[in-house]
This record gives sequence, C-alpha cells and structure tokens, in this order.
Amino acid sequence: MTKSIRHLFKQYSLPRKLVLVADMGIVAAGFLLANILRFNLEVGRVSLAQLLVQLSCVVLPAYLPALLLTGSYRGILRHSSIDDAGKIFSAVVIGGGLSFSAVVLGWLLH
Repeated sequence: MTKSIRHLFKQYSLPRKLVLVADMGIVAAGFLLANILRFNLEVGRVSLAQLLVQLSCVVLPAYLPALLLTGSYRGILRHSSIDDAGKIFSAVVIGGGLSFSAVVLGWLLH
C-alpha cells in the first residue's frame, strides 16, 4: 500500500480523478468558509444540517459539471499557466451561475 502511494506521487502528474476530487474538496471548503464568514465568524450560528443539504443538493452538483466542462483538472499542476487560471475562472463563473440558477428555480417552485 505504501509503495503504491509513493509511486503515485513520484509520477510527473497526479491522476485526473484525484485532482478533480481535490478541486471538489476546495469548492466544499470554500462554501463552508463563506457560510462561516456570512455569520461573522460565529460557528455556532451555522446550521450544519442546512449547510450539508445546500452543499450536496446545490453547490457540488453545480460545480462538478463546470469543472468537467472546462477541463481544469487535466493540466499538470507543476506547469500551470495563465490558460489554466482562465479555465479555473471559467469553472467558477459557470458553477456560480448554475448555483444561482438552482436557487432561483427553488424559490420559484416553492
């Protein structure tokens, strides 16, 4: 097991699926941090149940297709360029737009 993990990190690039999972983790951490900031850093006011529902039903389903569409996970991390930053920016804009659309649709249907 340890040998395979060392071999994984000795390669020149990480597997794309691992980079995609890491990107989704960064999106989830950013959403959590944004909610904590929303309540003036009072962690006790953040509803964990509501946060998990929003994360699993709106945020992650919106950002996954955005990341897949832009292909931001395909590049080699050590050789990131302005083009890769543009892909990440596009993924954030698309994911934010899809999240906003889902929220508005939820308001209209409620």
